[in-house]
Amino acid sequence: MNGANLQTVTWFAHLVKSGKINLSTDKEELLQLSVKDRQIDLNIVETKFLKDLMKDNNKKTSFREVLKKLKTLAQELKNQETSITISHKGETLLTLGSDARPHLSQLLTGSKEIEINNLQKLIQTIFF
Repeated sequence: MNGANLQTVTWFAHLVKSGKINLSTDKEELLQLSVKDRQIDLNIVETKFLKDLMKDNNKKTSFREVLKKLKTLAQELKNQETSITISHKGETLLTLGSDARPHLSQLLTGSKEIEINNLQKLIQTIFF
């Protein structure tokens, strides 16, 4: 995952206190971004956009590499008392930052700041 991509979303949350943005190209909706009181909901509509977001310099990224970068971002979000939920077509895949409640996913991620809401869908969406 390109850290700059999600850091841009975090920066945007500090700039905008509340609001919604829909991003689309050539009649194809890519994502929906909602911000409200330090909570960011990033709903990825187009799977290719999510895969591109998770790539690092146009190469495939392993699950471990993605997880390492997510840990850094999630810790930064928690320190700023901010959270991001990443969804695909309205189904929550991940919660990062202060609102994360990892329970069992902490065993997989090694982090209290990352909650995997749907592991199977996350893997399918990013890697297949």
